[in-house]
Amino acid sequence: MQSKKKLLREIKTFLKDTGMAKSTFGQMAVKNHRLVKKLEDGGTISIDVFDQVRDYMSAERRRRRKKLRPIERIALALG
Repeated sequence: MQSKKKLLREIKTFLKDTGMAKSTFGQMAVKNHRLVKKLEDGGTISIDVFDQVRDYMSAERRRRRKKLRPIERIALALG
């Protein structure tokens, strides 16, 4: 239960940071546009889906960082 709540918090932070819609996130991460809504409503997910979601967020963050100019990377690192 804690892990699911923690994952949902991580997803919401990711959505806020990226400006991505919930449905887009679910579709891109696991091909399920209702994923975030399902988690918000208390639904369960498999360990495989859990891992896919975490992997997607990590890969997308890396991809977005690479697109930043050097000064933007510095600002991001400094918070």
